[in-house]
Amino acid sequence: DDEEEDIETMFDVGRMLAAEPEPVVQHEFAYCGFTQRVGVLTETDRTAAGATFAVQGHFLWHSAPVLAAFTEAAYRKALADCPLPDPAEAASTEDAVVACLAPFLRRALVGPGAVRAAELGSGAGLTGIVMAQAAGSRRPDHVRVLLTDHDAPVVELLRANVGANSDAARVCSVQTLDWRLALAPGGIRASGALEGDWLGACDLVFAADVLHRFDLYDALFAAAAELLKPGCPLVLVSGLWRYAWDLAAPAAARAGFRVLTERRDDANQAVITLCVRSS
Repeated sequence: DDEEEDIETMFDVGRMLAAEPEPVVQHEFAYCGFTQRVGVLTETDRTAAGATFAVQGHFLWHSAPVLAAFTEAAYRKALADCPLPDPAEAASTEDAVVACLAPFLRRALVGPGAVRAAELGSGAGLTGIVMAQAAGSRRPDHVRVLLTDHDAPVVELLRANVGANSDAARVCSVQTLDWRLALAPGGIRASGALEGDWLGACDLVFAADVLHRFDLYDALFAAAAELLKPGCPLVLVSGLWRYAWDLAAPAAARAGFRVLTERRDDANQAVITLCVRSS
């Protein structure tokens, strides 16, 4: 019973914040030629990607800077309009992720048309802010990026962090989303949880470190499927120690995804999962 209580507390952010309120600690990052100002609610001694990050849902988890760096590489490829490999055949995990992100960023930068992206489990918002800054850097009127999380204190912090980055805020929306709604009759649409025309309208869904709750895999992939247009990618970067290899691909398939590649990245202590929503 004690172990179950510890696990529940670990992932119940609202309870943890109520029990141990912490001041916001500000961090600055530099990706894609922009500055990202991100506040977190506490710090720990865990070191990831050369810096000290906190490690709960409303903090910066290990894979957030990893996905931010992949986004920066994709942004450079999109600016140069470089040829891209098939993600399943890419030589490295970075190349595979870039092959999924760069086409979205290229369309955001030069067209044609408008584009939308959504992040699940945004937490403090680093990866979503980076994506919004990069995608909205040339045609902000044609780009929308939705950042989502579930717990009210997380969403409050997320809104504050987006607001502190004006070049991201001009293309960003922040909303509350519980993935489990996607498994209910009628899905997210029937719940009315999201404002605006996001469902079935996104050209990209992405997330960092959201696969730690094995019981929510079906909900996560179902929510992503409901957001995406057919044929568009889902990009997930997860910590090595927080990923169930035997659960992710089957859950993706049940939600109507085709898995392009699922790879271990020892250098970044990460796993990448790249999927496409079936037509």
